[in-house]
Amino acid sequence: MNINKRYTFVPLALMFLVAGASAAPRSKTQMKAVAIKLLGSARMKAAARGSFSIDTKAIKELKASEGYVVYGSEGNGFAVIATDDTSPAILGYSDTKFEPKSTNPNFEWWLSMVNEAVVSRAKASKVALVKKMPSGYGYAESVAALCETRWGQNKPYNNLCPTATNGTRTLTGCAATSTAQVLRYHRAPEHGIGSRTIYYPANNMSGTKISADFEKSKYDWNAMLETYDSKYSLEEGDAVALIMHDLGVAVGMEYGSEADGGSGALHENVAKGLQRYYGIEDAKYIVRKDYSDNEWMRIIYEQINNKQPLVYGGFDKSMGGHSFVLDGYDAEGKVHVNWGWDGNYDGYYDINILDPQAYKFSSNQEAVINITPDKASSTLKGNIALEAAGTLAAQIDADKFYNYDTLTVSGNINAADLRTLRSMAGRDAEGNRTRGHLRVLDLSEARIIAGSDYYMMENGKKLIVERDASLPDKVFSKTRLEKIVFPKTGISSFGKGVWAYTSKLKEVVLTASADANFLYEDGIVYNSDKTTLIAALPFQPNGVDIKHGVIDVADYAFAGCNLMPRVSLSSDVKTIGKEAFANCWSLTEFKVFSKSMPQLNGTNVFKGANVESCLLTVRAGSKMRFLNTAQWNDFANIVEFGTTIKARNQAREYGDENPKLTFTIIGDKVKGKPVLSCEATAESKCGRYTIHIEPGTITDEAVDFEDGYLVVTQAPLYVTVEDAARETGMENPVFNITYDGFKHEETADVLTTKPVASCIADATSQAGKYEITVSGGEADNYELFYNNGWLTVTPSTAINGSRVTEETTFNVYTLEGVCVKHNAKNLDGLASGVYVVRGKKIVK
Repeated sequence: MNINKRYTFVPLALMFLVAGASAAPRSKTQMKAVAIKLLGSARMKAAARGSFSIDTKAIKELKASEGYVVYGSEGNGFAVIATDDTSPAILGYSDTKFEPKSTNPNFEWWLSMVNEAVVSRAKASKVALVKKMPSGYGYAESVAALCETRWGQNKPYNNLCPTATNGTRTLTGCAATSTAQVLRYHRAPEHGIGSRTIYYPANNMSGTKISADFEKSKYDWNAMLETYDSKYSLEEGDAVALIMHDLGVAVGMEYGSEADGGSGALHENVAKGLQRYYGIEDAKYIVRKDYSDNEWMRIIYEQINNKQPLVYGGFDKSMGGHSFVLDGYDAEGKVHVNWGWDGNYDGYYDINILDPQAYKFSSNQEAVINITPDKASSTLKGNIALEAAGTLAAQIDADKFYNYDTLTVSGNINAADLRTLRSMAGRDAEGNRTRGHLRVLDLSEARIIAGSDYYMMENGKKLIVERDASLPDKVFSKTRLEKIVFPKTGISSFGKGVWAYTSKLKEVVLTASADANFLYEDGIVYNSDKTTLIAALPFQPNGVDIKHGVIDVADYAFAGCNLMPRVSLSSDVKTIGKEAFANCWSLTEFKVFSKSMPQLNGTNVFKGANVESCLLTVRAGSKMRFLNTAQWNDFANIVEFGTTIKARNQAREYGDENPKLTFTIIGDKVKGKPVLSCEATAESKCGRYTIHIEPGTITDEAVDFEDGYLVVTQAPLYVTVEDAARETGMENPVFNITYDGFKHEETADVLTTKPVASCIADATSQAGKYEITVSGGEADNYELFYNNGWLTVTPSTAINGSRVTEETTFNVYTLEGVCVKHNAKNLDGLASGVYVVRGKKIVK
């Protein structure tokens, strides 16, 4: 908002004239004269709720402060007069009695604020404040007080409020009292939406539960009296106590007794409570510092001119928060204030002087506007057959236009007719709220045809019906419709946001034509291959589980599903469009199964959703990604969930059977049992094999399965060289190697390298024991362990060959029986060793 264009309506010459004049305090005589003239005027009588008269001679000073003086009589009627002419002379007036020691905190807040404003303006020598009157904006010159009620916070209003720790009944809270009076003016709604539980003391879940089932609460507005004195029935007292109680729960009232300082709630929460639990979607919280004075006062006058009382208030450090009703204005622009204090001090007061750009105190002024609940449905029904498209508006009586509850239309309809239907159902072409209350629309015998006319405007662009038998973007968005029967000949195309924010829509009869680009199943609209969820029927009281196969959630898909308590996104969802979950006020859990965070492809995805208390549950290990991502981190509570079932790693030796395959569970308990398998067999070679784990009878999507592995290690193979013996002088025998541990009847042939036995002893070695070592074997599937043997060398029993001299010849043999010399007479020419001659061993 442009906050630098204040007072641009003041003529330039007048500004110089006023600036040239010197500011001056008003005398007591001047101020009293102003008060006498006002309190004795016809204007005062017209503003009074009942008959009003005052003895002007009895008017006197009742209270004085630096910035104002209050004049009035001891009986009734008073005026608040500014002490300096830099401020308007009349700050406020009322036909009620003034008590110098007021206990009304809302009125006392205003007095303190205008006192500061007048004093500050005088010290700063501000020019006299000139403001634009309501008529200058094109509104009625004046609007009498709209609210007839003069309610408070004690009995009977607080009869259903919790009992305080000191044994007394807690107060309703000024926010509940002010809001209840606005709803009583409209005498609506008949009931609320959903349910909620809060606690006393506030946020103490071990304290007293305070619950409201808004859907079941039936508000008897006619039984609620304008004022409650000692004469009211039990029924009348219960009626007002119920709306006070329910509003307290809806706005999250922090209850307290009078001794505790009373009960309180934020105006921001008032707006949210009206939206979420009373279906007043247009209710809006605004703060004065965001607007210029001209803009701010225009909003106030416009609301009142449109018969929309608003909740107003402020906050200051010393006096806390305040809430009251603005419900009228006079010709001079002073607004009528219902302080919510049993009618005491109700009157017309200057709000404009509380300039947020000049004084720090008023930076906390705020309001809740557009409080227009749906009233009780009318019973008017209609059945209109169109001979030509675009003629629907002409066939409806102007005085009944907004009174239809049920309407059946047959024949060809185009964008102009759709524009008419939107207006009858509560929204005009520009998206503004109308007085229409059409709930049930039957188009079963109608045909939607394309054309150049428009059904609504969006950002200056005309939205048209581009093809026959189609539902274009947002065609019934934000309406009051509760049931729609679409043409039975079928719809071929379904746009984005067709019924977005139509929060009361509970039933739809929708037939897809043979050439349709969408499917409609169980209240959900998908594209043809069901990879995109286009829209959900707004009435989803049980929550929604988005199915596997859906990859994209389209723009506005769930916008306005304000009773939907929970949503779960399957692990297939990759993207979410703009405003897809906007105004999902009742969400308590939003569950994301995918470990890869879905991408938000648009703005305001969760605008107006219950991100303050909704639990965003995400897969274990992904919380930080959500916390660090815009829009996802709007959720105040993000927790991790999920279970991992992991196959335990195993090991065995080559040749053995596989061990029993087992698993471990990390995280939440689950129902069912997984299935484990491994391709390795007893004959499988050494190595690493995957142990596969599959869901088996487990159906929970929040379970991750992690494979393990089986390691087949080498089997032990014991290699032994047998002991051996020989005599000195002899060559070592061939050592015999034995094996123990082969699997599957395998032999030494499977060894890639066979082991070798060796001994350091040779033919020249002396008698003794020598170790026979075995080593050097290699195998793929065996680990070789060696057992050495011993070679025993004993003294030779053979004859020394040097003494062998024979006259006759002889043959010489090796120990193996090989003849190495024939017809020898000696051993000359033979190598050293042991030989056999004539059956005897001879050593050479």
